[in-house]
Amino acid sequence: MWYCGNCKEHKQATKKFDVWRGAKCLIIHLVRFSQLRYGNTDFGRLERLDTVVDVPSELDIQPWLKEDSENVETVYELYGVSNHMGGMGGGHYTALCKTGPGSVADREWYNFDDSRVSPVSYTHLRAHETPEHLVCRLLLEKKKKHKLITQI
Repeated sequence: MWYCGNCKEHKQATKKFDVWRGAKCLIIHLVRFSQLRYGNTDFGRLERLDTVVDVPSELDIQPWLKEDSENVETVYELYGVSNHMGGMGGGHYTALCKTGPGSVADREWYNFDDSRVSPVSYTHLRAHETPEHLVCRLLLEKKKKHKLITQI
């Protein structure tokens, strides 16, 4: 519930924002905790949300853009995921990232877990998302448009 300063009451509300154009990189932070309120107060306990997220390899933001995006690249490629294991009292973060030379599409996936780094596949990334091991952030980079070059 949101507290309205005008009528001095708690109201059900939604947040909204508009995206006019996409940046080179996009970071999506997923809310993984919810506050359970006690009665009509702002106090409560935090609860972990165990919703599993289907992580896409590409994301087209065109449906959410306010500006005409006909001549602008709106597709992003996934190149990193931050994961959290544990609960409110503590936990552990790992990352799955594409790294190496070349474009995002040419890079390989790796699992970063403290001092351990190991190669993984994209199918491993999708199977990694469980209620115990949650995706927290998605890191995406704008896909490059391929220009047709002709010689005269």
